[in-house]
Formats: sequence, structure tokens, C-alpha cells
Amino acid sequence: MGSRHQLFIIARIRPAGESNKSYYYCLVHIHHQSLSGTGPLKAVLTFINLIKQPENARVVRQELQAAHNKYHRWFEEIEVDPYNPRTPCPFLAY
Repeated sequence: MGSRHQLFIIARIRPAGESNKSYYYCLVHIHHQSLSGTGPLKAVLTFINLIKQPENARVVRQELQAAHNKYHRWFEEIEVDPYNPRTPCPFLAY
């Protein structure tokens, strides 16, 4: 069994009700327990190469823009919506 590895994607997001102040939020947290050796480094490099692609970068920017003004200061959802996933950036989380 490999070592535990965690990946956090953190971005500055503007909370609902605040027009110009943004705060750092953890948008995605991934925990993987069975990577070993150079596996974690390869996984991170693959992720970086994927988000460098113009099509993927556009989706990431859209997800980050959509997260602005959507959550309160303590990252509580404004309203419960079955079509709005609890994960603010599903593309990044995948």
C-alpha cells in the first residue's frame, strides 16, 4: 500500500453579497491512498498538462467565474438546487 496523498485546489472567490473583496476557498480536495514511488508526481504533472490545454483552460476559467457570488463567506450554499452540485468545480474535481 502506498502513502497517502492529498491534492487541494484553492482559488480566490468573491462571496455572495460582497462586491469587491475575495477570499481563498478550497474548491476541490482529492485524497488518494494507493499511489507510491513517482506516481504522485506523474499524476500532478498530468493534471497540469491537462489544464494547460486551451479547451480545458477555458472550462476551468468558466467554473471559477461561476463560483463567484454563489457561496456565502463560510462557503454555505445560497440555496439548495438539485441541478447545482455541492462540488463547485466538477471539472476540476474529475
